[in-house]
Amino acid sequence: MTACHDTFLSFALLATCLAASSTPAADHDASPWNCLHENERSSAVLYRALQREVPRFSARRKMVLERLRTPQAIAEYQDRLRGFFIERIGGFPRRTPLHPRLVRVIDAGAYRIECVLYESRPGHHVTANVYVPRGQGPFPAVVVASGHSRSAKAAEYNQRFGGALAGHGMIALCYDPIGQGERSQILDDEGQPRFRSTTTEHFLIGVGSLLVGRNTASYRIWDAIRAIDYLCQRNDVDRRRIGMTGCSGGGTLTAYTMALDQRVRCAAPACYITTFERLIATIGPQDTEQNIYGQIAFGMDQPDYLLMRAPRPTLIAATTEDFFDIAGTWDAMRQAKRIYTRLGRPEAVAIVEADGKHGVKPVSLAAITQWMRRWLREEDRHVGVPTVPLRDPRELQCTPKGQVLKLPGEKSVFQLNREYAQLLAA
Repeated sequence: MTACHDTFLSFALLATCLAASSTPAADHDASPWNCLHENERSSAVLYRALQREVPRFSARRKMVLERLRTPQAIAEYQDRLRGFFIERIGGFPRRTPLHPRLVRVIDAGAYRIECVLYESRPGHHVTANVYVPRGQGPFPAVVVASGHSRSAKAAEYNQRFGGALAGHGMIALCYDPIGQGERSQILDDEGQPRFRSTTTEHFLIGVGSLLVGRNTASYRIWDAIRAIDYLCQRNDVDRRRIGMTGCSGGGTLTAYTMALDQRVRCAAPACYITTFERLIATIGPQDTEQNIYGQIAFGMDQPDYLLMRAPRPTLIAATTEDFFDIAGTWDAMRQAKRIYTRLGRPEAVAIVEADGKHGVKPVSLAAITQWMRRWLREEDRHVGVPTVPLRDPRELQCTPKGQVLKLPGEKSVFQLNREYAQLLAA
């Protein structure tokens, strides 16, 4: 669960308690308001008021969806949302040379693992593991976006993604997001990540980014887009057959990227998609990049990440007991299914719901692998639960000292925001 969950849950519980007190307490010291400062009382009232607004915006958005009856109307809706989305995260920079570098190759039997470095922006490096099948290419390729795990690309579930996809004839690229793995943006005096929680860095990056009209999401989406650029530069990749998947925070980035980059032919966001109406009624808003400024009032909900890419193939992977509400997930699925059906492609959107809590279950990994085989390799047959040997994260390391900030001339996101602030000031 993301780091902000406890904060918002405590706030929601406090707000519930305050709402339950219908009359002022006779003893002032016993009043439930006594534990709050004046500005905190105002915030509690404001938060409840904002919660009450969400169903109204949700209903208004669904009325708009009901009017999308033609391919032209759907295309106009998609263009309007994509334009809003890009504008609200501050846009994207121009493409610059990636300067890719192969650091090491690991022989993993049925496939090899390449440890690579490239620059998503000048002086701003991405660390990635590329799982490459044996045999003759070019191969389809899948970007694997990591969730909020400290070891990021080397986390067990990400290694399973990479090994399963490579074992079925597809290249898989799993990269470290900012604030995770080898890409911590804040190090202590010993050169280690200062914060144990990966979302803490995302929040701190988010604060600085918002002040210059950006969002943590703008950096994270651009990293994903540049991962696709890197794959498309490889001679062993079939550029027409690009997929993307990822769990939790990686599900968020899959959802975002598949909505904005039309090169993502096939996608499978896992353990993220629900609706904002259910999210805010349950656990509340989550990590910084998972909230785009003004999107609920504008009418952009989580199902729209699927609708923006319709009718390209999309699989929702979910779990019954996920803290991302499963009722909202099925609502999102129904909305997507209706739009895909209106476009004549109902078979191109699907859902798999596995038993259990948050995370990619073995049956979900098999379903995602089969989905990628179906649409990227045009081989639609059953895929069993893959068995993938796991490696020590240190073996998958791409930088000499385990952190990109120790590379000469490396620029952190904080430096990039400062440079942009100076540009704006001028």
